Amino acid sequence: MSPAHLNWKTTSQNQLDRAKHGTKGSWAARGKLTPEEAAQIRALKGQKTQQQIADMFGVSRSQVSWIMTGRAWTKERKGYYRSGKKFYARLYVDGHEIQLGSFDTEEEAHACYLAENAKVRAAMRTS
Repeated sequence: MSPAHLNWKTTSQNQLDRAKHGTKGSWAARGKLTPEEAAQIRALKGQKTQQQIADMFGVSRSQVSWIMTGRAWTKERKGYYRSGKKFYARLYVDGHEIQLGSFDTEEEAHACYLAENAKVRAAMRTS
């Protein structure tokens, strides 16, 4: 890499450069797995340990966990997910996940998602 290509930028400036040069999101091409493999991983839940499954597919144990809990490789992106005893609301805007907060109940998380989603859609209609 040439030093002439290096410069100081904020994260936002770097993201704009990535979009300008067509490299935005190239790192997130879902890596080594196919949708079929993700489905196979979900089907193995309870039959093998997460580490055994990770070793079978050449991914990390945490990636297996995320697939099994629906935080990764899910066709339907719900507005919330559960981790431990908490529910976390999230919103996707232009392919980016925005965390909205943590809640004690699924209903609270879902209500937060619905309210924020309505605000984003209203803003998109007026712009």
